[in-house]
Amino acid sequence: GDGSHSLFLSGVSVPRSPLRERSVALQAKGLDGREEKLEYKINEQIRATEVRVISIVSDKLETGGTRMEDTNEVMSFQDALALAKSKGVDVVLVNEDKDPPLVKIASVGKYVYQEKKRAKESAKNAKQPKVKEVKVSYTVGDHDLNTKLKQ
Repeated sequence: GDGSHSLFLSGVSVPRSPLRERSVALQAKGLDGREEKLEYKINEQIRATEVRVISIVSDKLETGGTRMEDTNEVMSFQDALALAKSKGVDVVLVNEDKDPPLVKIASVGKYVYQEKKRAKESAKNAKQPKVKEVKVSYTVGDHDLNTKLKQ
């Protein structure tokens, strides 16, 4: 050898636990340009004995993406977690200010993606400030300049 060593890993897969314990952070860029971190509480991080499930991943395998079934039932958190485990998805906290807290039984990755998409859509529909370009030469008089500024 020439003294340089390189480490090469191929075919190494990191086992992914079906139930994630860490919180999911989403980087979102606010309209004003500042970075915003949104935290989603999932599974065991949700500290509630009772939850209101507002939607559940559908069992009906139709063509296309995963279907969500809207529901509105209050159940114990343990039941919600068991239901999520049986479907191989997560319990995602939607709103913890309500009593009982609102959760969705869905894949957390898909939920974060949907939220990002929704935020992007609402940002697109927000009123954008109008920018006008005005050419001004250095010989323009004060009054003419003020008139152009008012336009």
